[in-house]
Order: sequence, then structure tokens, then C-alpha cells
Amino acid sequence: MLIIEVLRLYLSTAPGADRGWLAAVRDPVLAPAMKAIHGHPGRRWTVEDLARETAVSRSSLDARFREVLGLSPIRYVNEWRMRVAQDLLATTEMTVAAIARRIEYESEEAFSRAFKQATAQSPSVWRTRRSASRPSVSS
Repeated sequence: MLIIEVLRLYLSTAPGADRGWLAAVRDPVLAPAMKAIHGHPGRRWTVEDLARETAVSRSSLDARFREVLGLSPIRYVNEWRMRVAQDLLATTEMTVAAIARRIEYESEEAFSRAFKQATAQSPSVWRTRRSASRPSVSS
């Protein structure tokens, strides 16, 4: 309990505690939006949907996202979806098409284009390079 309390105190006063992901999940306006996005990364979120989740106006939500995270809400959603996709590519044998469906892209091609725009590599090349760069475990 003491460690948790010390960590909580440190994080509340740490430099940069008013910006970034940690600040966003503690922010009363952004926390509900972050919970919704992270809980349902495949949903086709709009700023209006997220504003409804947070009970603030679209402009207030947008301003708060930009202030705390430096991104618009929809850009954050898109970046989070790509992180989810990267995790699935790295930790599962799911096909690219299955990952595209999981995060609600209309097609494998649309997902591949978005992934390549975000990472400069296609999903299959990213997965192959990621696998090749990890040290193998030998007995």
C-alpha cells in the first residue's frame, strides 16, 4: 500500500504530469473517452460519439485532446488502432485479414494502406521484420 501511495504521489507531481497519456487517463474529461477508445478500438469513433461518452461538447473534447495529448481525438483513435494491430501482428498468428476485421476496417486493403501509412511498411513486412529482429529461443 505504501508503494502504491508513493507512486501515486510521484506521478501526480512528476514533470510532464499535465501532458501525455498518463495525464489523459487521469483527466476527468479525457478519461471516459480513453476508456471507450481502449475498450472498443474497432468501433468507428467520431468526435461526436466520444463527446457523448464524456458529456462535453465536440469542440471542448477536441481542445482537451490537443492540449493534453497533442493530437486530435480521431488521430488518437487511428494511432491506437495501429498499436492494437501491431500488438496482434507481433503476438498472434492471426492473418492480416483477420486483424483488419478485428479492428473494423472495411477491407484488408484499406487496413494495409492505413498500416503502411502509419509505419512505412505493409503489415506482413512489419511482422516478418519484427520476427526476424527478435532473438530466437533455443534449448
